Amino acid sequence: MEDIELFIDEIGDHLSGLAKSDLVVGAPTALGRVTIVPLSHVGLGFGGGGGGGEEPGNARRPKSTGGGQGTGGGGTVRPVAVAVFKEDGVEIMKVPRKQSSLSRLLEKLPELIDKLKD
Repeated sequence: MEDIELFIDEIGDHLSGLAKSDLVVGAPTALGRVTIVPLSHVGLGFGGGGGGGEEPGNARRPKSTGGGQGTGGGGTVRPVAVAVFKEDGVEIMKVPRKQSSLSRLLEKLPELIDKLKD
């Protein structure tokens, strides 16, 4: 049981160093005289558990020893906006949450390109 607790502590320390913020600023992309920067929300989760014990058994079932340990983790990345840097200022274009992230981004792409041409 101590091994799993040590493992969880170690992983937790490493993950907390990676996730100092829930907003990630993506790499800038230059499109002519305009630069766009994606802004995404990042979520991380991590958990673990263990077990133990011994069941004494009876006439119908033999004695059994217990045990078990497990860990798991996961993460999500969701685009929330695009920062558009132009000569005359910066505009933040929000990405709506109604559809999947990829389809939202693909739908907004023609509109974004039209706005960047101006």
